[in-house]
Amino acid sequence: MKLKVLYLDHFKGKEIKKSFEDSGYDLYASLDKPLTLKPMEIATIPLGISVEVDGKCPEGFNWGLRITGRSGLNSKGVLATVGTIDSGYRGELKTTIINLSGKDYTFEPGHRVCQLLVVLKAHCEVVKVESENEFSGSERQEKAFGSSGL
Repeated sequence: MKLKVLYLDHFKGKEIKKSFEDSGYDLYASLDKPLTLKPMEIATIPLGISVEVDGKCPEGFNWGLRITGRSGLNSKGVLATVGTIDSGYRGELKTTIINLSGKDYTFEPGHRVCQLLVVLKAHCEVVKVESENEFSGSERQEKAFGSSGL
């Protein structure tokens, strides 16, 4: 399996790579100048690359991509929102960042801002049911947030 990467003309940062043990590929802010986010401010940051996953999947599955935050930024209250990228998308990758910290946060060109995960997604037939009685039983049933423990 291969991850094909096109580095766009305005790409800032390092080439994508990871060690075998890493779960995600670091992605970089492709900015012309520093970008400062004030507390509670949201911005979309271009990442300067387009990608394609090239490889066979088991029958009934397809590749997808997921953009997720980095623990170092998350611990500072600066979050990359989770984004799902369809396997057929060939445009520039971008991420949306929100500053939940109480102070300004500045991204420099080439700053690592998020990670890219390659995910295997199952294709399921969508079947409309008329009532919850058509679902199989479970121990959890309708218990929601926090019901399985913290």
